[in-house]
Amino acid sequence: MTSAMKDGKPLDRLIAYTQESPAFYAAGTLLSAPPHTKIRFSWFFATDNRHITDVELNTENHGSDIFVYSTLNNGGDPWPKGAFRVEIFVNDRSDPDQIIDFEVE
Repeated sequence: MTSAMKDGKPLDRLIAYTQESPAFYAAGTLLSAPPHTKIRFSWFFATDNRHITDVELNTENHGSDIFVYSTLNNGGDPWPKGAFRVEIFVNDRSDPDQIIDFEVE
């Protein structure tokens, strides 16, 4: 998790956000991936196990070793306090390739 992306790279590393954070950013490095690899980010409010949304992207021809990321915003409203989770899937796998847990304090 990061507070922002710049030039396609995460600026920092976070484990918690504030209720006033404008957005969440989940970022990862995709290594040795063929062109047109599909990535799906599934966002959850884990405190009550509520699915928020899925964000899908395609690497197109951007290279095999790249950062991939997804952003989730709350339309300017404060985030609820509690546990959140994002699950990252590569291609059409049924089990997540990565699970990131984070908090809103």
